Amino acid sequence: MDDDYSDIASSDGRSYAPQSLRQTSQVRPASPIDPMLDSKASQLENEIRQQNTSIKSVLESLKHLEGAQLPSMANTLQNLRTAIERIVVADIPNSLKPIEDDATRVRQKFDKFSSETSNKLQNLHEKLADTSSSIQQLLSRYADLSATTRNSVSEIDSDLQRSKDTLDNAAQRLTALESGLSQADDILRSLKSEIQALTRAFNDKVTQFQNESATTFNATSSQLNNALKSETKVRLQTMAQINQQIQDVNRNTTDAMAKMLTFLTTTKNQYQQALMSLSKAAKDGLLACSSSATDGFGDLNNRMDQFVSDSNTQFESLENDVMSTINALRQHIVSAREGLESAITNVSRARINGETEIVARYDQLKANLSEQLKQQAEHMQEVSQRSVQSVVDHCEGTLSQIREELAQVRGQVDRIARLEARVSQLNASAEQTRAQLADQIATLGQRYAELLASVEKTERDFIQRQEAIESRLSVLEDPDNQPNFASKSELDEIIQRTQQMFDGRLQEIEQQIGQVFANISDLQLTAGRSAAKPSAQSATALLSKLVQNQK
Repeated sequence: MDDDYSDIASSDGRSYAPQSLRQTSQVRPASPIDPMLDSKASQLENEIRQQNTSIKSVLESLKHLEGAQLPSMANTLQNLRTAIERIVVADIPNSLKPIEDDATRVRQKFDKFSSETSNKLQNLHEKLADTSSSIQQLLSRYADLSATTRNSVSEIDSDLQRSKDTLDNAAQRLTALESGLSQADDILRSLKSEIQALTRAFNDKVTQFQNESATTFNATSSQLNNALKSETKVRLQTMAQINQQIQDVNRNTTDAMAKMLTFLTTTKNQYQQALMSLSKAAKDGLLACSSSATDGFGDLNNRMDQFVSDSNTQFESLENDVMSTINALRQHIVSAREGLESAITNVSRARINGETEIVARYDQLKANLSEQLKQQAEHMQEVSQRSVQSVVDHCEGTLSQIREELAQVRGQVDRIARLEARVSQLNASAEQTRAQLADQIATLGQRYAELLASVEKTERDFIQRQEAIESRLSVLEDPDNQPNFASKSELDEIIQRTQQMFDGRLQEIEQQIGQVFANISDLQLTAGRSAAKPSAQSATALLSKLVQNQK
């Protein structure tokens, strides 16, 4: 059977039946012919022919299937498998890879752009917040600076105005003090002239009294004894007049001294008040003028206080001297008057008792009175001159010191004027700085508004771009918009089902071929022909051999 199948394979299926017939024909002559056997043989041959015809048809169908459909199906299957593998392995990943790369790059760019934009917006918001806080701080500082500057300028103006008023008041007080000092000088001069006139009048009265007394004594010496009573009366009247004149002189002197004391007290009080007010005004003005001259003003204050204390001390000493002098002079005048009155009384009594004693005592009284009046006048003149000179010297020294202090104060007036000019310059600079700062703040506000508008526009553009990118990503990520490629599992399932289908068909074909060969083996000759059994090869192997033989 192997040879038969090989003959069939080599002769394309056309020599199977004739060879069998040849074998049959070759076998037949070897045995005697049996009619039954012939009929069976002919029947068998007919069946064999039918089987051969069916086998030929099957072989032709198999050949046709093998030659036409199986290679095309194998090629189609191989091409399909190759295409599926190429699609699964290469096309789909290659097609998806750019999209995935683009989507990854777009997402990375979008994330990077979003993070950068968020950072920039955050930084911009922080910068805007810092700028806003800086502008608020600058505005608050500018307001504080403006308020401080206005307060400082107003305080400086008020201080300068107070200093100016103080200096004006001090100048007025100094002028009044100078006029008061000049008036004091005039009063002292008038007082000195009055004292001198009073002294001259007193001396004239004394001289006149002496002359009149001498004349009367010389004129009435001859008539003294005869007209003693009348002379005594006349002398008593004269003594009364002299006493009245002495009382008038004493009263005038007391009034003059009281006026002088009152004037000195008033002058002292006015001078002290003027000095105190001047010291206070100068102290306030100089302290308010500038803090840089604190030491000088302190020294000036100390000097003014020392000057005031020295002036008070000098005035007190002068007052004490004048009071002691006036009291001594008053006591001396009172004692002299009392002595004179007692002497006159004694002389009058002595004149009554005795003319000689009266004349002697009168001469002695006249001499003593003249001497005492002369000494008193000299002492009074000396004391008055010394007091007036002391007062004049003290007033001149005080006036010179006041003039020096006034010169220093007037020297500070120039400095105050410079300070006023500097304050005016500072005020102008502050106004200019305020205007510049207001312009800068307006510019910053405009730039802030522009930056805010730009940031808002950038934010709107960013939101629009973000929405557009998100819409594009949503479109790209939408499964409906992606290419409808078969997945690997689906392709594997299709390949598996195709293989199962082909395996099923091949198994059916193998079963049919096996059935055919089984039928052929059943139809073997029973006439004792020994033939080898066909090998138990599968139809697939036989088809493979056929395919190889066809090649």
